[in-house]
Amino acid sequence: MLDRRGYFRCLMSFVAAAPDGYTVLIATNTTHAANEHLFKKIPYDSVNDFAPVTALARGGQVMVVHPRVPAKTQPAVIARLRELFIGATRHASAQKFFKTTGIEPWTTTSAELAKFQASKSAKWARVIKAAGIQLE
Repeated sequence: MLDRRGYFRCLMSFVAAAPDGYTVLIATNTTHAANEHLFKKIPYDSVNDFAPVTALARGGQVMVVHPRVPAKTQPAVIARLRELFIGATRHASAQKFFKTTGIEPWTTTSAELAKFQASKSAKWARVIKAAGIQLE
């Protein structure tokens, strides 16, 4: 069955489905990595409500900026993006959106982010090991 409903509704149907072996979700890192950091509360456990089966694809990531952007190094680009993000979250329209949707944005330092990423890496390493996933 192909479910053409909104992705989040489809995801919630998957989480609620009986573990019959016939229900399969093809997802991106959004459901398992990003959402728990983008939303204060999500109605599923990204580790315990899913059983990994296989990876379907791999992709790389590239950072590019327009030639007129004064930031020419990765640290400079990240610093500028952080500055812009903090400014955007303080804008009145953004504050209204956050209040309406219940979203609480948070900013952090590089050191705090590194600590957070280390804790998430350890968490997912346990999941990968428990699932018996091996590098190809």
